[in-house]
Amino acid sequence: MLGKSIKVSFLLMTTIFLITMGILLIAVNTKFINLLIRIICYGLILRGLINLLLLIYNKQNRNKKFIMRDIADILFGIIIISIREDIIILLPIIFGLYFLAIVIIRVVDYYIYQKNKIKGSLGILFSIILNLFVSFALTINPHLKTKYVVMIIGIYLILIGIKYFIDFLIEILPSKILNKIKKRIKIPVPEIFTAFIPQQLVKLVNEMLEVDPEASNYNYNKNNYETDLQIIIHLASSGTAIMGHVEIAFEDMIYSYGSYDMHSRSLFQTIGDGVILIVNKQKYMKYCVEKRDRYLIEFGISLSNKEKEIIKKNIDNLININTVDYYSDAQLIEQGKIPARKLTDMSSEIYMYANGRFKKIVKGKYKKLFVLNNNCAMMVNSILKTIGEDVIAINGILTPGAYYDYLNRQFMLTNTNVITRKIYTKNDFKNIS
Repeated sequence: MLGKSIKVSFLLMTTIFLITMGILLIAVNTKFINLLIRIICYGLILRGLINLLLLIYNKQNRNKKFIMRDIADILFGIIIISIREDIIILLPIIFGLYFLAIVIIRVVDYYIYQKNKIKGSLGILFSIILNLFVSFALTINPHLKTKYVVMIIGIYLILIGIKYFIDFLIEILPSKILNKIKKRIKIPVPEIFTAFIPQQLVKLVNEMLEVDPEASNYNYNKNNYETDLQIIIHLASSGTAIMGHVEIAFEDMIYSYGSYDMHSRSLFQTIGDGVILIVNKQKYMKYCVEKRDRYLIEFGISLSNKEKEIIKKNIDNLININTVDYYSDAQLIEQGKIPARKLTDMSSEIYMYANGRFKKIVKGKYKKLFVLNNNCAMMVNSILKTIGEDVIAINGILTPGAYYDYLNRQFMLTNTNVITRKIYTKNDFKNIS
């Protein structure tokens, strides 16, 4: 009961804070941002000085990492205060460059759609023109655009505040009507932030496991029910999953969309043929954790009988329509189609360690994978949105980090069907052959 009261209070205070900040940004505009920057910087300087003074006064041994952080806080605060006016003027340029980056991503999308004769290229072309116009509009005479950028930030904060308010209502007034409202009000976090969530999580998980090897404070089942479907998010400090990977587990099988055909990859391995992996959940997870040195975060979802039928149909369509069998190099060697050699590619290892099989998509939107658009998260979203679990993508970009942010928020609320959360580490598989 106390836990729920704290959660409800947090949601209400967050709502008030975000909406107040949004209103002040719109009403006071650049003067408020100037004040806010000064408050934050003075706070950083003060915290750094207090920590250093306590170190000198107490003569205590303190980790060098924390000492350097305190010094960095002081220097950062001083530098930012001295150039705060320039930073405010630079806001339109920063936003302009952001929209220019979107243009580059959408140009690659347009090329893929045109080359593979996929419907929707006209919409992408319109998006390119619109984002290019916004980018130029912001970067030309940026000092004249600052107030408009600040207003947009203010409006966005108010929308996020409304989202938290809906979560607050669901906690205090649980009902089917409120859950339906919540599913219709989805304000996404900008992908520039969610893209880096996986790397932040790797650091947090490492720190957590140092003091809690079993992750007992993180792993939880809200009502002790069995889950019907699991969403698995991969975390890795290096390799192909450095920015995360997300996939679906249903009826003890994992369905994962990726560029498993390494011979088809191009543009620094960001583009490749779209391939679906179908593999036993336990064997595959053991392989990912032990052989690929990954953490796996699993969110369990409870489904109605109708929703289970929908998911089953979606998965059947995914693996059986517009697909052909794809064989890894390990399978081709077994079949005598290519010479034997040492294999380290992931598709061959998945076949050897977990007996995974593959289906290559030969037609449609997902024929070509592009890590910044037609990616694993978009595929998962296309399956789940038919049961209401739809993560809205800004500019058509959806990241594994955005999926983690969405599912973790759903899990933290009492009245949602995301009922379990668990981290899988090597400890979970040490007794499994």
